[in-house]
Amino acid sequence: MVILALITIFSGYGITRDLFYIRYTPQWFLIREVHLWFNWFFVLLLVIHIIVIEGLIKFKWIRIFSNIRNIKNRYFLWLRVLQRFSGYTLILVSVMQIVSGLSWYTMNTRPLPLHQHIRFEVYLIALLIIHTALGAKMAFYRRKFNNILIDISILVIVILTIIFFFSIDRNLFRIYSLLEMIR
Repeated sequence: MVILALITIFSGYGITRDLFYIRYTPQWFLIREVHLWFNWFFVLLLVIHIIVIEGLIKFKWIRIFSNIRNIKNRYFLWLRVLQRFSGYTLILVSVMQIVSGLSWYTMNTRPLPLHQHIRFEVYLIALLIIHTALGAKMAFYRRKFNNILIDISILVIVILTIIFFFSIDRNLFRIYSLLEMIR
């Protein structure tokens, strides 16, 4: 899912901000089609992921908070709670992202305008990074690879990746204007 999301996000950036090719050229339309197809695959996998996580794997909130209160494996349980909350937030932002993007392609009523679609991408990326990092940390913890070096490595990777994406987002308009000057 992470790879599909990243391909969808990067191809979306390419078509909305003319990063790859000049708008309305055959290459631009190809990137747009890639974006649309990967978007549908992402939506399908997101629905399947939600069904599996919410429907098949029961999250027993009362028991988890009771165990946290009773100091039974508190660290791992807090990771699960944080990942669940990041997942819910990710679903909310993904839905807003999908609705605002589809309204641009259909060119009819726009419940959320395109500039919101672009703004939601930044939040979606940050949440995706955090959610994936929490999942990776939990996987390491379950496999008994639990040491401070792994924790610091995951934290550094998360911070650097988020800073990288936010700096790209801030600088894209500058890059776009430079590309316009070159063309």
